[in-house]
Amino acid sequence: GDLRYAKFDVQRSSGKVQLTLVWHAASEAEAGRPLRRLVRGLLRAPLWHSIWANFHPAGPSVSRIFAYEEDAWQHLAGEKRLLREELADCPVPYKAPRLCFPPYVFRQANLCA
Repeated sequence: GDLRYAKFDVQRSSGKVQLTLVWHAASEAEAGRPLRRLVRGLLRAPLWHSIWANFHPAGPSVSRIFAYEEDAWQHLAGEKRLLREELADCPVPYKAPRLCFPPYVFRQANLCA
């Protein structure tokens, strides 16, 4: 398998990054040494909130980025708790919500838009 996509979510309050690596492999074992070496190298920087892998084998009729089956997700490093954002700096007519961003969620780049 090989790395197909990388998704980065930045927690604005801490500057920490939740990274999701989408790997065209069925499992961590199949992804093997290239995945382990990549994660080991990434962890040299104190940048990471968490690093997750999504194992999504390539197929001719698969057009989605993530595999959503529960066993397709593996926490590789960092925090297991979800990345959270508070929208305190966004003008809303109610108490600012606290949002959770699991590794399988795409979010709008500008949260206050």
